Amino acid sequence: MYRDGEMIAELEGAGTTTEPQDYTYTDQYVIPGRTYTYVLADVDLQGKETKHPEVEVEVEVKAEDGVDIDHTIGNAYPNPFNPQTVVPLNLATPADVRAFLYDLSGRMIRELYNAPLSAGSHDLKIDASDLSTGIYLLQIRMNDAVHVQKIALMK
Repeated sequence: MYRDGEMIAELEGAGTTTEPQDYTYTDQYVIPGRTYTYVLADVDLQGKETKHPEVEVEVEVKAEDGVDIDHTIGNAYPNPFNPQTVVPLNLATPADVRAFLYDLSGRMIRELYNAPLSAGSHDLKIDASDLSTGIYLLQIRMNDAVHVQKIALMK
């Protein structure tokens, strides 16, 4: 599954079949009011990718939906990774963003990012080529919100 030209997810296929198939994907990392283009692609056994016609979707959120429209922080992908992973950040308004990488004992390994970001979609790229295989904690602070997720480096 691609959103605006970037792969965001891998969906389980139905295999070889002559019957029509329906696929569903819920993108939880979008900003209300923006229009996104989605493309579903098939990959055959030889690794050849065939992209299907694109579909444009405008995201609409109503107040009663109970959605935090200020920002969303996606899960790192791929995860596990070697040696790079990406965390999607979607901001409805500009935000001060700080990101840190910790080991499981709580020791900060490095500061990954510390700067303001404009409204829109951003990718926080993490390169761990100099780190050992293991589980790490990624902490992202956006304005007053704090988000933590586990990421696994497998060399």
